Amino acid sequence: MDVKLGEQSKVVEMSDRLAKRAAELALPIERQIMMCDSREETLLFACLMLDKSKTIIESHIGETGRRQLFIMGDEV
Repeated sequence: MDVKLGEQSKVVEMSDRLAKRAAELALPIERQIMMCDSREETLLFACLMLDKSKTIIESHIGETGRRQLFIMGDEV
């Protein structure tokens, strides 16, 4: 019983750390969005982020993995 509670505690702790780190990484993106002066600039920024995201994902899990990931996102 104690082992399961210990494992759950580790998962929660890791989850908290990931959430904090994700928030830190999101700050520059949020600042950049606030710098956009129009709807068009915001959409341009979003398109640039999608392109960069695609490149990063593909470099780590390959084209097939990226395609699967994007398809899974469409199914949700």
